Amino acid sequence: MKTVAPILVVVLAVGVFAPFRSTAALPPPPFREKVLSMKIADGDPEDPGRVFSVPVSCNQFGADFEIGCYGATRVSSSFAKRCNLQIDPDRVLDRMHDPQNKPMFDGSAMATIGIGGQERTVRVSVMKDEYCQKPEKEGLLGFDVVKDFQWEIDPVALTFTLRPATTLPAKKPLYILPLRLGEDGYYLKVRIRNVTQDLALMPGSSFIQAGLSLQRAWDLNSGEKVKVDVNRFGDVRTTWLNGNDVVELARYLKETDLPVALMGDPKKPQFSTMLDSGLGQCVLNRYVYCVEPRRQQFRIMARTPATTRPTDSQKK
Repeated sequence: MKTVAPILVVVLAVGVFAPFRSTAALPPPPFREKVLSMKIADGDPEDPGRVFSVPVSCNQFGADFEIGCYGATRVSSSFAKRCNLQIDPDRVLDRMHDPQNKPMFDGSAMATIGIGGQERTVRVSVMKDEYCQKPEKEGLLGFDVVKDFQWEIDPVALTFTLRPATTLPAKKPLYILPLRLGEDGYYLKVRIRNVTQDLALMPGSSFIQAGLSLQRAWDLNSGEKVKVDVNRFGDVRTTWLNGNDVVELARYLKETDLPVALMGDPKKPQFSTMLDSGLGQCVLNRYVYCVEPRRQQFRIMARTPATTRPTDSQKK
């Protein structure tokens, strides 16, 4: 007959001589770099103006947010309900109406946005579903979340790399352009169609966006309307930069053959929600680029072959 006494002795001995193991959780490794896979949120792989989305979480609910990196992070009304966000009245957003004078936002809400293992709690704008464009059906990642990071976009490899703002550059870039950090986004001083202005980085837009001040400088307010879908800014008029009409980022860095969206209605400026002019994906997709907020630099790491169209002066 088997006895249990020897077994008890062994168990007790193991309990006495076994090394102590703490049950406390180990601290997470320090955040150094996170490479996220992007999806094409709108457009096709050959579209020069294609826009991208990245995986995020909003109050622990997973989603794909379009990469905007300008202004406040924004969610749709339906996604806000899914995340159980508490929507508050917002006097600033209440003033934003469409050309038919209908309100475009439900309000704003506090939300914790997670990206690449990092979290930021911000006040997000809650836009009515009918004003959200296709890539924004869940949300738009804003400047308020990414401003504390160094980040890099490769539109060919479809990667969005997130790093601490203090990260030292690992590669030598082709160009380093001075970058200004404003309240709503990142700005580059650009000479465009012989007018020099600060243009915001707008990777959430396919076009170069010309606000009313830039349009007045160009005298383009007599532009002809084109047949386009009505979006959150109303009917959009467009023009093209061709030939000698170039975007000059630096002395030897000029781009042409670019679509421009003329934002707002010069006759009804009170309905023009987009005040800043900006560089959209038709320009940004021509580069692998890195935004360095700590050094206030826009670093162009490489040109992307598929969407590069050099000016005549660059061909020589």
